[in-house]
Amino acid sequence: MRPSYITILLLLLGNACKPDTQLAEQRAKWDAIMAVHDEVMPEMANIDRLRKALREQLTTLDSTTQVFQYSEIQAAIFGLEQADEGMMTWMAELPPFDQLRQRETHNGMLAFLDGEQKKIDAVKTNMLSSIARAKELLERYNALPAETGQIQ
Repeated sequence: MRPSYITILLLLLGNACKPDTQLAEQRAKWDAIMAVHDEVMPEMANIDRLRKALREQLTTLDSTTQVFQYSEIQAAIFGLEQADEGMMTWMAELPPFDQLRQRETHNGMLAFLDGEQKKIDAVKTNMLSSIARAKELLERYNALPAETGQIQ
């Protein structure tokens, strides 16, 4: 049985559209990752302000008599530093989209992007929780900087 011209044409058109469909799928995943990044990146300035305010609060404490408060603030500073480092490391390790497309197959790229989505989601969680903890401590000590009032 000979394939009809219509069948051949449909097969050719289907294969011709496949790269565009793959690119759209890859781009959608990339854009979702970048949306999370863009959402939390502005919080880096708040992390710096909160870290500075916590360090200033440390200077008001006696590390020998106010051990609990001192260690609590030190832990919050460490959390903010880890959140900052997490974002910086994630950004440094993420290859550009076009470079990624050149080195990966379609399925490889989708798997890589799924992994990156999990990583940036973890970065976001870490950033927001460390910011919330720092705010909580500074509010307790009535030392919250005015610029950080927008943090959720």
